[in-house]
Amino acid sequence: MINNNKLFIYLAASLSMIIPVPGRVVFCVYILVLFNLIVFLSTLFNHGITLLGFEKYKIGFVAIESIAITIFFKQLIVFICPLIALNLSFILYFPAITSTFLILFMPDDSNSLKNNIVSKMKITLLISVIVF
Repeated sequence: MINNNKLFIYLAASLSMIIPVPGRVVFCVYILVLFNLIVFLSTLFNHGITLLGFEKYKIGFVAIESIAITIFFKQLIVFICPLIALNLSFILYFPAITSTFLILFMPDDSNSLKNNIVSKMKITLLISVIVF
């Protein structure tokens, strides 16, 4: 039963990112790179919050960090290719919402940072394969 719920969570996460994206492969690649970057950096940030003892503020910190990474990534896309940034405009914020959901609501396997990153990146790789 738990595996079926995980499958539905992965499918919902994948569809929420890819449905609003225009039908070009390059847009999907940018979305997936952003999604993987957010999950990786949010996992590091989440581990740092746990080490510092700010468990009470974890949801707010991770949400703000995800939005900040998205804003930085969008500005990078504006610098590289403004046309893609114009087409993706607010769609770039959907991976931030999805990754925040995955970081906060998927249980951590252990207290080890390496195991945590490996488990989260396996999930994002699975979602990236489903989406692409």
